[in-house]
Amino acid sequence: MGVILKDASGADLALNWWTWRPIVELLRRKGLVDDQRAEMLQINGVGAALDNDTAAATARVVGELVASMPEGSRLMRDGTVTTEPHGPQPVSEMNEKWYGALRESLRSFGDFCGGSGGFTVY
Repeated sequence: MGVILKDASGADLALNWWTWRPIVELLRRKGLVDDQRAEMLQINGVGAALDNDTAAATARVVGELVASMPEGSRLMRDGTVTTEPHGPQPVSEMNEKWYGALRESLRSFGDFCGGSGGFTVY
């Protein structure tokens, strides 16, 4: 399960929750969204969106971050970057280590934002 981001042209990008939540926290930390918008972005079907200007700013922030990240690394929900492998973990041990946006997922998200003109979360 996760979110589908859809732009005005109908193009979309699907992200799982383990990837999406660290991205939303990044947007909050960088001041691109406020606390209320961040909460709404994490709920399917409520019409949460980023406008064109915010999506373009997000693309720049994510691009800068990706450029600084080593290959194979992940952005964690707390904002740290790790190269520690995710690896299989039992569901009984679910914790913050499960939340990690892979560098390549961030790159895809940044590219989507840059060309989206804004998007809505479904």
